[in-house]
Amino acid sequence: MLTSPAEIIDALGGTKKVAEMLGVGASAISNYRRDGFPAAKHYALAKACEASGLAIDEGVFGGPPAAAPRHFRYDGAITAPVASLDGFLKDLGQAGYRQVETPILQPSDPFINRMGAEMQRRLYRFTDPGGEELCLRPDLTIPTVLDYVRAGRFEEARLCYQGTAFRYQPRGAGKPEEFTQNGLEIINGKTGDAAIEDDIEVLEKLLTIIQAAGVRDYEVHINDFDWLTGDFDWLTDFLKDNNVADAAALEIRQKLDSAENLGDFRRLMQPQPTRETKIYSSLDADSIIAGRSGADIIARMRAKQEQASAPEISDETRERLFAFLEKPSGVGDWLGRRSDEEASNLVTRLIEVVELEKLCFAPAISTPMAYYTGLSFEIHVPALGPRKVIASGGRYDDLVESLGAPRQIPAVGGAIALERLHEAATRQTPLGEA
Repeated sequence: MLTSPAEIIDALGGTKKVAEMLGVGASAISNYRRDGFPAAKHYALAKACEASGLAIDEGVFGGPPAAAPRHFRYDGAITAPVASLDGFLKDLGQAGYRQVETPILQPSDPFINRMGAEMQRRLYRFTDPGGEELCLRPDLTIPTVLDYVRAGRFEEARLCYQGTAFRYQPRGAGKPEEFTQNGLEIINGKTGDAAIEDDIEVLEKLLTIIQAAGVRDYEVHINDFDWLTGDFDWLTDFLKDNNVADAAALEIRQKLDSAENLGDFRRLMQPQPTRETKIYSSLDADSIIAGRSGADIIARMRAKQEQASAPEISDETRERLFAFLEKPSGVGDWLGRRSDEEASNLVTRLIEVVELEKLCFAPAISTPMAYYTGLSFEIHVPALGPRKVIASGGRYDDLVESLGAPRQIPAVGGAIALERLHEAATRQTPLGEA
């Protein structure tokens, strides 16, 4: 039985064939793989699946799923395919972490103001009888930081937790709206060059529980928001290699910076004709409208159109850029192109806890969290398709101050989605068959 949009698209012949069948572009099919099918396409897809003899989980087309998402706690001893939550928290306790519990109901403003637009749309929000705006927590990092700030001590803290989080998912996305997070945070830890020690510690702790659960077939995707603008700049290499002119390169950077996600960046990179195009084509340059000459109006409208237009690069280069952003490269290949001491030092530290072949450089990690400021990572299990991200985390040095601390306080954390970890453990390649 096919249970995800990606599986259905592949079974129906792939992106190009499904795009032709539905009368949409290839980029729309890429969005369907990630976000699920829109309701308007359900009937056509269901008929195509029926004609091809494909068995489809009704949940993909908005119906009840064949099997409800399994929600569970880690209980008991370490056994295959999952590890013991108690053992994980006990290990963290011995390493100096303190377990915390936070309310499921949270004030909505801290999340709305500090999360990306995508996550804001996925909040479960409501107003209580007293008029306070509340939400079901979509993750546990902000609630944990709020508790730290309320305590008012602002000392170094190592915190860990387990709890339920809630995020709206589009129909057919194949993702549960309620899930369990197990995570850890290091607040007011090391600074400067030593901060990487805390980053590596968080990643190592998460990998420990993932490996204890029996998950071997995973990838660690890394990025660092500092790499976007400094000398340590992945985009500079790509643009130079593809002979992109300086003016077009600047436009690309501006559009990448303003895009909410890769789908939005694709849209911004396409020509965007404006309704003013038709208007100024009918204007007389010698006419006077509201005290302004037609020539002045035409000039301003043309400037707006040029601002909305895509950078002047070839279609082939544009597609290579999309592919570069969407398909992370092996760190070994990428590092071979760099001479930066910073890059070498970072990778040297990372491969102390991650095998080099499992490490990927991801130019555009599509994290829904807008508060990351430095190194960020995602742990992927490709066998899970649209649910492949089983853990994520990163550095958020501005968040604690923005939530009420009297100064900037360094912080880094990460969390595992336990249901996805369980599913990943059941999808592993048997030893000897890899």
